[in-house]
Amino acid sequence: MLYPNLEPERPVAYWRPVAGVRHGLEPDGPPFPGQERATLCGSRVQLGRVGDVDWLAPTCEDCWAEAVARRDARARRSTQD
Repeated sequence: MLYPNLEPERPVAYWRPVAGVRHGLEPDGPPFPGQERATLCGSRVQLGRVGDVDWLAPTCEDCWAEAVARRDARARRSTQD
């Protein structure tokens, strides 16, 4: 790669409220209503339409912990390069 430091970083998760909880979704592509997706906590969820109030739902603690771990691992790798 010509400029490795200029490559955009992929997200560690896409966040979506599902059934009253905001879950982190595996970042294999942007989420869309109607998809079934794997979460960072190991669940599978069916995505629906999201309203403004839905975003006020609490965050899944297991998804959050996994997202932080992935972010930190990425930061460690980038400082080793």
